[in-house]
Amino acid sequence: ADVAPEIVNDRSFLPARFAAEAFGAQVGWDEATQTVIIVR
Repeated sequence: ADVAPEIVNDRSFLPARFAAEAFGAQVGWDEATQTVIIVR
């Protein structure tokens, strides 16, 4: 699902996939550890 960027306490938060792919990185999810993996 698409997640909209947010501003919280004067800080911008972007979805990790959107930001990483904008820089040409690949994004994965490790279900076992519940972590995002970003590889450029």
